[in-house]
Amino acid sequence: MTVGDSAFDISAFAGFMDSLTGANQTVQSLYVNHHALSMDSTYYFDYPFAGYAAQGKALPGTYSTVTITGSNSADTVTGSFYVPHDIGLTLMGCPGLSLPGADFSVPVTITWKPDPHSAELVVGISIVYMGGLSQQNNPALPSSIKSLDYIVPDNGSFTIPASDLDVYPVNAVLNIEIGRVSQITVVLPISNRRVWLYGLAEVNVAPFPVVKE
Repeated sequence: MTVGDSAFDISAFAGFMDSLTGANQTVQSLYVNHHALSMDSTYYFDYPFAGYAAQGKALPGTYSTVTITGSNSADTVTGSFYVPHDIGLTLMGCPGLSLPGADFSVPVTITWKPDPHSAELVVGISIVYMGGLSQQNNPALPSSIKSLDYIVPDNGSFTIPASDLDVYPVNAVLNIEIGRVSQITVVLPISNRRVWLYGLAEVNVAPFPVVKE
């Protein structure tokens, strides 16, 4: 799920591949909460839940059911995974995250409301450099800078050291992504293929420029 100030999107998607060779794999059918996911020519499954906004908004904090049929009807498994609650995001140490920008000369503390099932969950945080927008601010800036990525407990707070943030120059344009993730594993009973199921609630901060006071 992606939640913003004026947008809510929910979708179910899947891809199957051999973990050793990376080759695409296929299954006969895939259902999420009794909705059939359609498969394209690359064996990618997708269901956008168009027209199901109310149903989607009711999912956080509940369990969703996935049914997968592999090589034949007997090769079917059903699993239930937790859909995390939405993330209420606050960034401390950044003056408003609006123009003139965010001060990355000091540590930035990201806070959020932990999920009631936080012991089962992790939170992923990414600071993403946006090359095109950055070069509009200053053509001398690089086209790419490696993202800062963190996997942390769902305890409601994480501080990014200023020394990590120092990689981003003044006028660089960044995006912050934070997602809360649940995971379970199911095994198809005949083919013995192992499948990982994830529930994700994600929020993206609108792009902002870096300043250093």
